[in-house]
Amino acid sequence: MLTREGYARYAKPVCSGTAALSQQDKLSGWKGEYQLAALRINDSSSYLDLSWPEGRWLTDISEPLQLRLTLANEIVTYPYLSVSIMGQKEIGQIDLSMGCIFQIGELTLKPEDLKSIASHGLRITLKGAGEDASLIISSVGSARTIEPHILIPGSRTPLEEFRMRLKSMDAVTGYGWKSACVLGGLYDLARSAREEREESRKLLLEYLERYYPEPYVLPKFWVEGTGGTGVLAQYRPDHPEIEGVITFIKHHRDTDGFVLEHDVAVTESNYNVAWPMAALGRLRHDNELTDIAITHLRQAKERLVDLEGAIWLRQGRTPEGGIYRTYKLWSRGIAWYFLGLMRALDELEQPPADLIEEAKQRAAALLPYQDEEGCWKVFADDPQTLAESSGTAGIASALAIGVRKGWFGSKEAEAARHAYEGLKRLLTPDGLIRNVSHSNKHAGGEEFQRNSKGAILQYGMGMFAQLVAEMENAD
Repeated sequence: MLTREGYARYAKPVCSGTAALSQQDKLSGWKGEYQLAALRINDSSSYLDLSWPEGRWLTDISEPLQLRLTLANEIVTYPYLSVSIMGQKEIGQIDLSMGCIFQIGELTLKPEDLKSIASHGLRITLKGAGEDASLIISSVGSARTIEPHILIPGSRTPLEEFRMRLKSMDAVTGYGWKSACVLGGLYDLARSAREEREESRKLLLEYLERYYPEPYVLPKFWVEGTGGTGVLAQYRPDHPEIEGVITFIKHHRDTDGFVLEHDVAVTESNYNVAWPMAALGRLRHDNELTDIAITHLRQAKERLVDLEGAIWLRQGRTPEGGIYRTYKLWSRGIAWYFLGLMRALDELEQPPADLIEEAKQRAAALLPYQDEEGCWKVFADDPQTLAESSGTAGIASALAIGVRKGWFGSKEAEAARHAYEGLKRLLTPDGLIRNVSHSNKHAGGEEFQRNSKGAILQYGMGMFAQLVAEMENAD
């Protein structure tokens, strides 16, 4: 019998085997101490063994449990982890296709296998089509959830568990647009905290220290990597990254004032350029930065919203000079556009009327795509695709901001609440969030996204945290 008490626990195994071990002090821009295990693809002599010497408790459990393993490198092919009881049968697979660093893979362990797992342990090998992969096997001073473990659910609600995860390093994710999602969520929770406000502030400062450590070396900036600057400036206004980002953005505007990503307009820029510039303009009383944000938002509307009101992730030009667009109504792309717009307008002392009207039009266009469970699909107009959590959280957060500002009405408020309730059902027993569409990689393209089964990815937690903060403020 599994006793559910308190918060969830993690049964960590002893790791052994022939997988090549290595140490790293940073993963995807996140400072820490990591031990990694590298597995060779389709090589039975390369394996990771997991055992639970004190695992006799497993023999008394009559319900399924979750095994979790976390990826430590970027994948642009289609491998999977084969999980076998040591010396016996394969009991399941964990798909790593198009995976990214810190992606948590899960396998449901059947009750009838738990006794054998307790006695013999598990063997992990890498199979499929593609490349070698590395797993995190220890993480000193970082997230407990990214180390190998079997999840032992507790008695708390998934939302209570989510809040606990957001009081720790468990939202660890890669630097750039991913960290901007998490930092935005932590910032909103710190501002909205009815209790433990100082604790929330200290945690956010620790996250900032991990992403922007001293001594600091300026990274090579790109449009999707500048979104955390607005949060950084709230707490460390003299950090050198801030001037680096401002210089980058000023120097990469085209003749119309839009910041392109490799000559392509992308919706991510509303969140990662317009919002930080609006925030910095307010903090520094700098009208030039405010104007950069406003111009960018207006240009995004012209380039990324079509005549029918659909949002496209990207717009570029063909070699012949024509215009092309891709990823129509991809929900996280919608979230980048809409949430970036709303967060930027929220920062402005005098938001322009035309942009408020644009916000109202986007809300009206998006509400019909919300499904019965409160979510938007991976592609909002394709009901066959997965109900996607990060896009849903971003869209709903944008709606909630509009309601708070008095620009939206009861329909938008109801839709945001409906999404909030739907996303709570996608939380794991320990408060992580499922159904996050994978990091969008060229090798996978739209086809992979349309067939996505979703994953546990921490930037989805960051998007949901923004919605949680808005809902708590509204209550």
